[in-house]
Amino acid sequence: MSVGTEVASLGFGRRLFAYLIDLVLLYIPLFIGDMAIRSMVLDTATRSTLQNTLGWSLGSLMYAAYFITLWMSGGTVGQRILGLKLVSANGTPSFAQSLSRLIALVVVQVVIFSVIGFLVFVYNRSRERPYWHDTVSRTTVIRRG
Repeated sequence: MSVGTEVASLGFGRRLFAYLIDLVLLYIPLFIGDMAIRSMVLDTATRSTLQNTLGWSLGSLMYAAYFITLWMSGGTVGQRILGLKLVSANGTPSFAQSLSRLIALVVVQVVIFSVIGFLVFVYNRSRERPYWHDTVSRTTVIRRG
């Protein structure tokens, strides 16, 4: 958080909506690539292998590059659309903070899909850093202003 800025961490709804916007933006090029593979490769087995290999590899690289790069500049497209900003104690997050945030976010997403992880996520009442990826990376999301 930059000097003189009052921090009010945001709740789950706006952050989730921003994340969903980002996922849509990430999946558009992957969908186009998938359609291109379908139109070029007639052999079903080869097409399936290409789609799985390229889809997971490129998708993972795009996901990591998108979030790390944009977090280092203060927020993703979804966060910017909703007027949110990602900050750290020194201003904008560093590469290491963005990478640790991404790793924590992926771990949280895996945990969230389990019943125990989901319940812990929903009922966490700490407002300073209510989500694990914020705590791990020492960042928080605030309203732009």
